[in-house]
Amino acid sequence: MIDAERKLKAVRRELAFRKSLYPKWVEMGRIDKEKADEEISVMEAIAKDYQDYIDANAEQGKLL
Repeated sequence: MIDAERKLKAVRRELAFRKSLYPKWVEMGRIDKEKADEEISVMEAIAKDYQDYIDANAEQGKLL
């Protein structure tokens, strides 16, 4: 099983990748700005969910 901290790290890496690449893709017409913004927002929400989970469970020592 992959724990929440590893998942959060992967999500943050993917988010950084998208934030660096999507503006170029928008300029090239490969993706429209609304879609790029939506996908980044979704990844940010996932990262927040994992961080909230980690924070809530850190004291209990129960990270899954």
